[in-house]
Amino acid sequence: MTERNKTMTHHLTPKQIEVMRCLAQGMPNKLIAYKMGISTSTVKVHLNRIYTRLNITNRLQALLWLTEHGIF
Repeated sequence: MTERNKTMTHHLTPKQIEVMRCLAQGMPNKLIAYKMGISTSTVKVHLNRIYTRLNITNRLQALLWLTEHGIF
């Protein structure tokens, strides 16, 4: 991750960044949960907090945000 990208994601927790990486790979919540060793409910909590912090409302907007900011 470049210095610029670190700045763009500095307000996300390491777990939220990991969820975003999985999201960028096209993983569904169930697979993200399995990969991270957490429940699908916890994945949803992480996603909702990501959406709030990035001022977005859904998975597609999260992917667009990642693309627009050149992250991952």
